[in-house]
Amino acid sequence: MTRTLHRLIGITMAIPLFLWIVTGILFNVKYRYAEAYEPLALKIPFTAGAWNEALVSPGELVSSGKIDGQSRISLFMHPSKTPAYAGVRGGTPVVVNAVTGDYISEAMDDELKHWADDAVGQSQNAAHYGAIVKRTSGTRLSALTGVMDSAGVFEYSEGKTVTVDRLTGEMSQTGRINDWIDWTYRVRAGDRLSSLAQDEPTACICCARHPGLSGEHWRHRHSVYLLVTVGQ
Repeated sequence: MTRTLHRLIGITMAIPLFLWIVTGILFNVKYRYAEAYEPLALKIPFTAGAWNEALVSPGELVSSGKIDGQSRISLFMHPSKTPAYAGVRGGTPVVVNAVTGDYISEAMDDELKHWADDAVGQSQNAAHYGAIVKRTSGTRLSALTGVMDSAGVFEYSEGKTVTVDRLTGEMSQTGRINDWIDWTYRVRAGDRLSSLAQDEPTACICCARHPGLSGEHWRHRHSVYLLVTVGQ
C-alpha cells in the first residue's frame, strides 16, 4: 500500500515537470510564432506626389478646433491613398485629410472587408486564413489616434480573426494558434504570465513600419507630437 501510494505521488509530481519540459521545447522551437504575431497591414505604395499635396499643418488643425492640441497627432497614409492626420476631438477619434483639411468618415463594412482581404492576400500566411464567414462590430486601440476606435471584426474559416479600424485602416489578427501559445504559457508559468502576454498591444501599421517606436513614447499631456509613418 505504501509503495503504491509513493508511486502515485511520484507520478503526480512528475506530470508538472513533464509539461514544463515539453513547453520549454515548444518555446525554443517557436512553432508558427511568426504567423501568430504577424503584423497584418495594408501595403500602401509610397508616392511622393501624394505627400507633396499634404499642405495642411497640425497647427492649422489645432487652431481651427478640428483636432485637440493636447492629444496625439499622427500623420499617416490613409488606405484611400490620401495623406491624413489622426487624433482626437472632444474625446472622439477623428481623421482629417491632410490635403483638403476635411474629415474622413469611417469606412463601411464592404470597404473594411476589401481592406482585410487585400491585407490577408498579401500575407505570407494567406492560406491559413480561408474565407470570411462572419462579420461583427467592435473596437480596437489605435496607435495613431491613441484611443479606442470603432472597428470591423472579420472571422475567417480557418480560425483567424481580423480586426480593422474603421477610421485609420490599422489591423490586428489573432487565431487558434494564439490560443494554443497562450495555453502553453499558462501551463508553464501560470495564469499571471499568460495574462501579461494577452495584455500586450498587438502589432499595428505604425509599429510594424517602425519596430523601435512605442506609441506611449509619443504621449504627453501638455504637448503636441507629430508621429510620421511613411512607406513600408
